[in-house]
Amino acid sequence: MRIHALSIVLALSSLSLHAQYKSNYNYTTRAFEHVDISFNAGSTGIGFDIATPITDFLHVRAGFDWMPHFDYNATFGIQAGRYDENGVWHETSMKQMQNYIDLMKKLTGITVDTEIEMTGNPSFYNAKLMFDFLPFRNKHWHITAGFFVGPSKIATAENKTKDMPSLIAVNIYNQIYDKEVNGEAIYGSYHITQVLEYGRMGLRLGEYTHNVGAYAEDIYNKEFYIDETGPHDPGTVLIHRAGDPIYHAGDPYMMEPDENSMASAKVKVNSFRPYLGFGYGGRLLKGNDDYHLSFDCGVMFWGGTPDLVTHDGTNLTKDVRGITGKIGTYVDLVNAAKVFPLLNLRITRRF
Repeated sequence: MRIHALSIVLALSSLSLHAQYKSNYNYTTRAFEHVDISFNAGSTGIGFDIATPITDFLHVRAGFDWMPHFDYNATFGIQAGRYDENGVWHETSMKQMQNYIDLMKKLTGITVDTEIEMTGNPSFYNAKLMFDFLPFRNKHWHITAGFFVGPSKIATAENKTKDMPSLIAVNIYNQIYDKEVNGEAIYGSYHITQVLEYGRMGLRLGEYTHNVGAYAEDIYNKEFYIDETGPHDPGTVLIHRAGDPIYHAGDPYMMEPDENSMASAKVKVNSFRPYLGFGYGGRLLKGNDDYHLSFDCGVMFWGGTPDLVTHDGTNLTKDVRGITGKIGTYVDLVNAAKVFPLLNLRITRRF
């Protein structure tokens, strides 16, 4: 009898323990029973998270990430060229470029540097809302879905201050060139007709991938010239018909400084950026539940290829090809970045 009683007690105890274990497994974590504050660093910059459990298998966290300021440089050259009466592009020779440099030195006192350096830096920061699903008993692995929200402009680039005199000289020269093309005197009756040989100045970046723009009316030549058919007065030869593209695919893209004699560009993506990833975490110190260490790995979806738009509205990732040098490397990198890879490390304090 005693043996049967003992067996019953042991059986009841076993059931009690099993029920308690099951209860702990399913309901140990109550919604919002604790708060985790984390510091994180990684590919999205540095930031913080505030997290809390919703159920035993689902946690929610919100936070903010910011990319620290750093510079990256790219150099490209000033070049010149012009379209002839048949719409064919002619690039200015090295000798003509030297004549241009000498002319601008004589007219303005500016020693023109034909190499312009641009400095870029990120302006990348995001608010975020994430949901971590913990599918395993040990609660180490998590699968994360959520989103980031931030400004669409994530990086900017502009010329260095030391190159502003050269860009000012480009704008002055192009003003002179336009006046000569239109048959206008520079001052009084003074002309500088040699600029007609050089063409317009700009920053040669590449060539157009497709036809751009359209003329609203017929365009005739605006300068007197002589070819194999004889002399031609301004306005006698049709260069472009109304509705024709201003630039054709394959024509050079010459970026000219803006009205403030600056050259700039910006990288733009979607403001709403979904995220999908996974991670692993655990105690930072053995036997201590107050501190945890974890990592997150995944991808931020920012809407396909980012736009790299210059101050004149040209999108270098879609409208221009054949960009060389370091700036071409940056454009190729932006073109390849259909999504943004995320790898972050988090240190967490539980309260």
